[in-house]
Amino acid sequence: MPRPAGLGALGEGGTGIVLKVRDQTGTLYALKQLKPSAVTAERRKRFANEIRFCMQVAHPHVLRVLDHGIVRREGIDCPFYVMPIYEGTLRTLINKGISAERALKFFKQIL
Repeated sequence: MPRPAGLGALGEGGTGIVLKVRDQTGTLYALKQLKPSAVTAERRKRFANEIRFCMQVAHPHVLRVLDHGIVRREGIDCPFYVMPIYEGTLRTLINKGISAERALKFFKQIL
């Protein structure tokens, strides 16, 4: 996969950030990366497990990892992976006021 160009953050948590990126062909993706301030041996291990799980499980409710690697940020090697870009998250839908019935359908799929 060609080196993506960053287009801004889609979301951020305590240890990671998800960026909207575009490759050289113009295709949009999401790139998840550990924050430099959050990189520890344990978090690297968890992140690697997340990548491995997503690459091994082919299911419509599990994201696909298209590429992964290491990027150097602030002098620290930060793991990342690239995935298809999705319209939103369950949190986005909840914040928009999704009905309880629809939310329960999503939770059943997740479980």
